[in-house]
Amino acid sequence: MKLFVRRILLLVAIQVSVILAVYLMFYNAQALAARSAIVDWLGRKNMYPCAYRKLPMVFNHADGRYYVVWETTCVLSAPLFEWWTDKRNGTYASSYTVEPCYHKIDSNHHRYTVVFGPAVDSTRVHYRVSGHRFPTNQYMIKRPHQEQTLRALVISDNQNGPTNFRTVLSAVKKLYDKQGGTPDSIIHVGDAVQSAAKLSDWQTQFFSPMEDVGGYHHSSPLVFVPGNHDHDKRR
Repeated sequence: MKLFVRRILLLVAIQVSVILAVYLMFYNAQALAARSAIVDWLGRKNMYPCAYRKLPMVFNHADGRYYVVWETTCVLSAPLFEWWTDKRNGTYASSYTVEPCYHKIDSNHHRYTVVFGPAVDSTRVHYRVSGHRFPTNQYMIKRPHQEQTLRALVISDNQNGPTNFRTVLSAVKKLYDKQGGTPDSIIHVGDAVQSAAKLSDWQTQFFSPMEDVGGYHHSSPLVFVPGNHDHDKRR
């Protein structure tokens, strides 16, 4: 009987250890920062398969329009940007397709951009990138009524501290999960990276933390005010 109990306790201890190890490897801020750095290094060494390096990030443009940017490790084959809306009267609008603009940064960084809209009479705007063997998820932007209170997430000076940035984003996510919903808008007032000239800084210090914790940049339009660290005079 004692041997049986010891074996059960040992089995439970092993299971708890495995769960804790998985959590430490994949879900805490330090592990996410390390994973992001490894993936970026593999991409720069051309050892990572063709994939989305940065999933779509949406920005407020003007007059009900939005600007979306994403980045891949290779040239996409005939990509298309799809978007559609839910009207305020409850009807469903037809979908639209837009051919994105392409810019080659280097052999491992390929940027795509789209301006779409307007969507002034809509409560929800849906979009996704298609036309590739790995299409993105469908994302949704909620457009609040004029009389509603807007909830804005204000960010600044997250440069050179991706672990701390993830910790802060985790606290923000807990708050929004408790209240329900997501920010209506994100306002970044500068210094997203330490060095704008280093592509790896944009990946590890800004995009990856935003993607790993909350992913608000897909559905909460961003207003970005560059700080002195965010300017690359060569580009």
